[in-house]
Amino acid sequence: MDFSLSTEQKQIRDMVAEFTDEEIEPRAAEIDESDEFPHDLVDEMADLGLMGMPFPEEYGGAGLDYHSYAIGLEEISRGSGGLGTIVAAHTSLAGNMLYEFGDEDQKQEYLAPLNRGEDVGAFALSEAGAG
Repeated sequence: MDFSLSTEQKQIRDMVAEFTDEEIEPRAAEIDESDEFPHDLVDEMADLGLMGMPFPEEYGGAGLDYHSYAIGLEEISRGSGGLGTIVAAHTSLAGNMLYEFGDEDQKQEYLAPLNRGEDVGAFALSEAGAG
């Protein structure tokens, strides 16, 4: 079995790595210390298609395979674990639930704006005795 990256996957990796090196990494400490949501970087990632990587273009996504999504997420997280978590929760927890279980109207109304970066997905969790 060949585990080499495809040409497209290498291009995705290189594009996200360049963005991470130029935009995320220089601000990583500031993002962590400010305790504020980095709206501008999330908007830039949406413009690059990074907020909807594994979802079809018909729903505003980039139409990439999940391996490419993991590669992109790894590069983002290399620059900032916090920003990587934002993308992972947005995509894997919020977006994926809509894609897998939403009806067509829900996908158009909620998933497409998530993938375009117009909305940001989140996941709320509470555990008894822990918050």
